[in-house]
Amino acid sequence: MPELLPLFDNGEDGSGNGSSFSGSSKRSGSSSSRSSKRRKATHNLATFKSVIPSLSPPTLDIPRVNVTICRAIVVGTIAFQLPPNESSDYKTHKWYVYVRGMQCEDLSYFVSRVAFSLHGSFNPPIRSIDKPPYEVQEFGWGEFSIGVRIHFKDRSIPPVDTVHMLKLYPPANLKPNPKKPVLSEQYDEIVFNNPPTAFYKLLMDGPQIEPPRHPLTDFFGNFNEIYDLKRIREAQAYVDKELSSVKQKIEEKAIENKLGIVGDVVGDVDVDIHMGDDVVDDDMAEISDMLG
Repeated sequence: MPELLPLFDNGEDGSGNGSSFSGSSKRSGSSSSRSSKRRKATHNLATFKSVIPSLSPPTLDIPRVNVTICRAIVVGTIAFQLPPNESSDYKTHKWYVYVRGMQCEDLSYFVSRVAFSLHGSFNPPIRSIDKPPYEVQEFGWGEFSIGVRIHFKDRSIPPVDTVHMLKLYPPANLKPNPKKPVLSEQYDEIVFNNPPTAFYKLLMDGPQIEPPRHPLTDFFGNFNEIYDLKRIREAQAYVDKELSSVKQKIEEKAIENKLGIVGDVVGDVDVDIHMGDDVVDDDMAEISDMLG
């Protein structure tokens, strides 16, 4: 199999020095590269000049100070196993890779385009999508890492990069089900620190259009907090039930072992008693013989 292309290497016009996702449970993106630091320094200089009218008049694009805005996105893949009459050795699944809103809301109010870097065996390996839905549909047989680069409406803000693994097959403990696709999604948050005023307004205004219902909506994951809490409670209840069952089995086994030990001891005592009876009977027989 051809090697995976370097993500966006000479095939996508982004500089590659944009902000990257960071964080622990939720990965977030903010300007952190050298180029972004130079850009931040330029913004700070503009802010400094704006307070001195004789040096430079204020502009509408001056970044807001001490402002942080987060926007949630979902990066994912979904794969459908093809029926035998449509599949081949190199075409076993139809799959999608996408960037969507948490509730499938429109992202085009702050996202200008999304580029996907596929495996080198695909032609072309880099797909740039400039309008929603931000997704690529393909056919294949193997799993690989897909590079994702998100560009924003304000070109002064560097794009953010992330990588997502294409999943075609269910976990090892589950059997493939042609009627149920394999879903692999990850919730992320993009963090904008001190965005320019015009872009800040776009972020605060939010989506301006209602997108049509996506045909895959029924298969998408739910990242609602109430839903997550419900799932956590269900998982905890399942774990508690399993632990209780295991504990009960251990206790039953311990009781069986104890009863077995007691049975062995009682058996030994019976043997001794019976052997003692035999000895007494023999002695009485001998005494009778001696007395005639």
